[in-house]
Amino acid sequence: MTARGPAVLLLCAALWAAPSADPCTINFVSHGSFRVVSTPEGECVRFVDDLGASWEVTNPSASWTDGLAGTIFGELLAAGARICSQDVGDPLRVCGFTSEIPRDIVGTLDVLSPFETSCPGWHIRVSESPLFYRVINCAEFENDLCAIPNEGRPIEAKAFVDPGITSCIAPDATVVEFRFRGSPSR
Repeated sequence: MTARGPAVLLLCAALWAAPSADPCTINFVSHGSFRVVSTPEGECVRFVDDLGASWEVTNPSASWTDGLAGTIFGELLAAGARICSQDVGDPLRVCGFTSEIPRDIVGTLDVLSPFETSCPGWHIRVSESPLFYRVINCAEFENDLCAIPNEGRPIEAKAFVDPGITSCIAPDATVVEFRFRGSPSR
């Protein structure tokens, strides 16, 4: 390391740790959606995770509309930080939010094994990066989408893609509608 190396490292560390006017300590990460709730105090915004637990958003934004889904990065706050009624949920300050992105996906429907991905199951294989989209809502379509006879079929799908944190190689895709094109490619 050169003599400048430690100085640059210290400068980067100081900038990273520099306090902001409104610090936010991220101690909560979850996927879910925003919901607008009417309370005696007026309209409040809550975040409902995929398991159904909810938190009151103490710093609502006009861009977080009812039903907007994605991954939230937040700070859990003490009960005294609540601004609406208790039935909305525990107080949560949003530090960052990554919304799901609507996308048209054209590719091939495949089942990936644990040897091919860290999240086996139904995926849409595409030719550009990312190479796969993991279909997370197969049950909504019963056997119309995720069924062995459909493996290898060319598909066009409209889906919401979650760009948030995942341990999978492929981003999660919630398919809204789809149609198969032609015959299977196998």
